[in-house]
Amino acid sequence: MFSATRESSNKHIMILSDIKSLICLMLGTMIGTIRGLLFAPAKGTNTRKELPRKG
Repeated sequence: MFSATRESSNKHIMILSDIKSLICLMLGTMIGTIRGLLFAPAKGTNTRKELPRKG
């Protein structure tokens, strides 16, 4: 009975670890997207017009 409880506890810990990893991934994605939008040097349409000139 003790080993069944331990296995259940280990599965619970693994699920929590997976959830924590998923939350960190989502937060990182959101932060990266926000930073990209805030610190973009120009609008996308302007950047696309400038690329052929610099090419």
